[in-house]
Amino acid sequence: MRTFFGKHYGWAIVAASFVYLSFTWGIVFNTNSLFLVPIEQSLAIGRAQTMVAITLRGVAMVIGAFVSGYLYDRYAFMRIFRLSSMLLVITYALIAAVRTPMQYYILSTLHIMFMGIAGFIPVTMMVNRWFAAKTGTAMGFALLGSAIGGMLLSPVAGWLIPVWGWRMVNLLFALAMFLVVGICTFFVFAKEPADFGLTPYGTANDGTDSFTDVIRPDPQPLGRLVFVLIIIGIVLMNASLTLLMTNTSPHLQAEGFSLEKTSLVMSIIMFSMGFGKIALGVLYDAVGMRLATLITAAAFLFGYGGLLYPHLPFAIWLSALGTGFGSTFNSLAPPIFARALYGVGQFTRINAFFQAVGGVGSVLAPVVVGALYDRHGDYTAIFRLFLFSIAVTMLIWVFALPGKAKDA
Repeated sequence: MRTFFGKHYGWAIVAASFVYLSFTWGIVFNTNSLFLVPIEQSLAIGRAQTMVAITLRGVAMVIGAFVSGYLYDRYAFMRIFRLSSMLLVITYALIAAVRTPMQYYILSTLHIMFMGIAGFIPVTMMVNRWFAAKTGTAMGFALLGSAIGGMLLSPVAGWLIPVWGWRMVNLLFALAMFLVVGICTFFVFAKEPADFGLTPYGTANDGTDSFTDVIRPDPQPLGRLVFVLIIIGIVLMNASLTLLMTNTSPHLQAEGFSLEKTSLVMSIIMFSMGFGKIALGVLYDAVGMRLATLITAAAFLFGYGGLLYPHLPFAIWLSALGTGFGSTFNSLAPPIFARALYGVGQFTRINAFFQAVGGVGSVLAPVVVGALYDRHGDYTAIFRLFLFSIAVTMLIWVFALPGKAKDA
């Protein structure tokens, strides 16, 4: 029987997922900003053209999430996972060869679409099937890799790009991605325990402390109003995530903070987001969906409050911690919602849909921010509007999500 250092093999799936996301999601998303200026200089394009590529990436992520639900529901899981992850590696590597903006747009779109298919969705599918107890905790550890990869590989990219050039570093990252993807998808990952003659972790325990272990196999269908409210809540939460992650740095610099201090704030955000995934996973297991989700929304309130009054003592540090922890919603909440509200049978389709809906929020946020910034000339009105949206979102979660007692 397969084990992982004497433990249930499900923990091998978690460990491999951590490494896999470190070298895929961590590279694709969390080192991307370091390549933007060198690519602009190499292709002789401006920031406006770069923003076109960034917008296309957001749209591609939504498409990838929608497509993944269809593919994983209808075709062999591991075959689709291996194919999409290898296509991710190939399209990412080909970026090193681009010579025109159009080539850059096409490859930027394609590799993000394949990341959408081969990223959080298959990983959360595996964890969902391998764990009947402590599902939230397992997901937290697995998804932590996406943040840790960025924390570790961003300094590497920042050091190597001026020395070797962005094209060579892109190829180096593609090679590392290829090795990790090959090992994980061909030798470690499996869709479910039955593939190895095992049962999910926690199935032998009566009265587990994980709410995900005792959810009804076939939850009652949600009412249409509740379903729509959950969609609105996911869109608003992801819009705030995108706003805070992309505009904290320019806002603080406009407020007179040095680049060094701003960089430290961004590092704290990444740290809080990374280890916050573990904390949020434990919270989902311990206190249920409603309270855990309300805590992530409340964290965003600290994020906005600190940015609205950045010169108050400790304000920017509380903002950084709140922004980072609130941002964990994006990766952990959709699979938890899908499992708890729709059961195992519909998990793949609903999880993919929730991930795609979150992508819509990430695409819409820059449009709203750009329009309001052009009108007001600063971020104050923007932060106040989005702070109000989080207050509305908290009311949505109170009404739409079951409490701990109902999770069972």
